[in-house]
Amino acid sequence: MIRCTNVTRTFISGDSEVRALQDVSFEVSDGTLTVLKGRSGSGKTTLINLMGALDEPTSGSIFYDSTDITTLRDTGRDRLRRETIGFMFQSVALVSLMSAYENVDFGLRVAGYPRAERKERVLECLRLVGLASRMKHMPQELSGGEQQRVAIARAIAHKPRVIFADEPTAELDSKTALAVAGIFRDLVDKEHMTIVMSTHDMSLLDIADQVIELENGIRL
Repeated sequence: MIRCTNVTRTFISGDSEVRALQDVSFEVSDGTLTVLKGRSGSGKTTLINLMGALDEPTSGSIFYDSTDITTLRDTGRDRLRRETIGFMFQSVALVSLMSAYENVDFGLRVAGYPRAERKERVLECLRLVGLASRMKHMPQELSGGEQQRVAIARAIAHKPRVIFADEPTAELDSKTALAVAGIFRDLVDKEHMTIVMSTHDMSLLDIADQVIELENGIRL
C-alpha cells in the first residue's frame, strides 16, 4: 500500500544542516500494523509527518499504491489527508468543551462525512473502542486511557485506509498502553485497517507485523 524509497529530510538550523532522515526505504502492506522503533530524535516523528503528507521530503519518494504523493499539489495532499489518512498523536488533543460523542462527531464534520450517517458511525466507533457507555462524558471526566480511546475512535471514524499514530501510548502507564495497543491490533485484524505507529516502548513490539528501527535518521 505504501512504499518509501530513499526518503531523506534535512532541516537548516542556523548555519548548519541537520539530517533528520537519510535514505530510508521500506514498504507497508495493506491491513498490517507497522511499528517505527527508536529513541527520541531517531526520526520517527519526521517519518510519520512525511508519510502522512504533513511535510515533504528533501529527496526520495513516498508512494500510495502507484501515486507518488511527493508530486501532489497542496489540494491533492489535503484531499489525501481528508479521505485516506487518520492521525493520532502523543497528546490526544480532544476538544475540552465537547463530550466524547461530540469529539468524534466533530472529526466527521471536518472530514465532510454525510450528515445523515454521522450518528450511527460515531456510535459504531465508540463501541469499537469500548466507550459507548461513556459517550456523554467530557474529556476531563475520562481517564488517560479512555481519552486515548476517544482519540482512536475519532481517527478511524471517517474510515481512512491508514492511521498514523505518533507515540500514542507515551503518556500512559504500561497496563493502559498495552490495552490501547490491543485495540490497534484488533482494528488491523477485525477491521482490516492499516496502522503505522511509532514508539520507544519495547513491550509493544510483539503486536507488530513489521518493525522498522531508526537511529539518527537511518534505518538499521
